[in-house]
Amino acid sequence: MRLIFFPISRLYAAIMSLRNLLFDWQIFRSWRAPLPVLAVGNISAGGTGKTPFVDWIVKFYHGMGIRVAIVSRGYKRKSKGTLIVSEGAGKPCVSSAEAGDEPFMLAMKNPFAMVVVSEKRKDGIEKLLALPKNLQPQLIILDDAFQHRQVHRDLNFLVIHAAKSPFKDAVLPLGRLRESVSGICRADMILISKIQSKKNVDTLEKDLFLYEKPILKSRIKVCGLRHFFSEKMISLEEFSSNLPAFFAFSGIGDAENFIQTLQKSGLSVQGERHFPDHYDFQHEDITNLFSEAAKNKIDWFVSTEKDFYRLKSDDALFQLFQNKACYYLEIEFEIDEGRLVLEKSLKALTLPRHAQP
Repeated sequence: MRLIFFPISRLYAAIMSLRNLLFDWQIFRSWRAPLPVLAVGNISAGGTGKTPFVDWIVKFYHGMGIRVAIVSRGYKRKSKGTLIVSEGAGKPCVSSAEAGDEPFMLAMKNPFAMVVVSEKRKDGIEKLLALPKNLQPQLIILDDAFQHRQVHRDLNFLVIHAAKSPFKDAVLPLGRLRESVSGICRADMILISKIQSKKNVDTLEKDLFLYEKPILKSRIKVCGLRHFFSEKMISLEEFSSNLPAFFAFSGIGDAENFIQTLQKSGLSVQGERHFPDHYDFQHEDITNLFSEAAKNKIDWFVSTEKDFYRLKSDDALFQLFQNKACYYLEIEFEIDEGRLVLEKSLKALTLPRHAQP
């Protein structure tokens, strides 16, 4: 397969490089919104940890009293066009299936933030600008938009998984890169995410040094387990004396990191099954999970928060878990290094454009 994918990968990389050059030369033009715009994205396909970072940024601005709106394409959603997921005044007004799992989760975790999905981000922003003045956002966050250059951004964040260096990867379909590593030049700041090993970070930092970009470092902090049908949070310490065996399942881009996080937190994972990112679970998938767990005498289940919201959008599917000890892992984004630089840049974006450094 490598022989087949290699020329396709080279062709795709060349097309992406040409496209970027056309934007750089302003032959292709980026539309500039009349309000500040920042973008968060990655250079690799899936699982880098950009969604927790977006969540952190939204909460940071909310703490400043800034009205923000998240604009996303809503990958693998079952709707088309421009759709308001949340008006920023409570729960989402559409389902996870209509919004896409990540925009829906961001809306649930940030009920004060507006969330819009649109294949064309410009259309999403214009829909927000058509709202009455007192309801319009003061700042736009473009989610998963590093390669989406049709909209100008005032601050461009690139998220890179600490254990998955783009310098050791290849462009799709041979590898997981969405474009060649030269695209790193477009970033204003680089976030190294999901740090678990200092060795991985040191090597990656050396490779990134030539790009002369500010580097932020972050990790995932485990908050605890939350039951599918309860708002109660259970700390992992509660399992320390009587540790049950868990069956883990997910449909995310980085299942390996999910399992490592569970094990590092002290959970006993005795069975697991994983599906592709943004997977649309079916009735048979869930019954097969239960059968597999029963064969191994496992009564406890654990999944991710993103999977929880995706499952919850289908009432019939969600009810299959009603009598099960099923939990999702609740995590928190933590910045280990570069927080002051990040906060300064985010605050600068809220200043009048002529006053920004």
